[in-house]
Amino acid sequence: MSAEYRLDFLCKDNIIVECKSVSELIANHRAQLFNYMRLLKKNMRNLGKLFP
Repeated sequence: MSAEYRLDFLCKDNIIVECKSVSELIANHRAQLFNYMRLLKKNMRNLGKLFP
């Protein structure tokens, strides 16, 4: 199984911003963000939820 992941925003080449359109953030959302941090060697992040 192959999957493609893309981060939502990379601000000033240092801050990862990941937006989710969900009612509740779960551990998988945080794990995805931490994987981006590890792969890109970045240490600043923001995980936000957006919902109608």
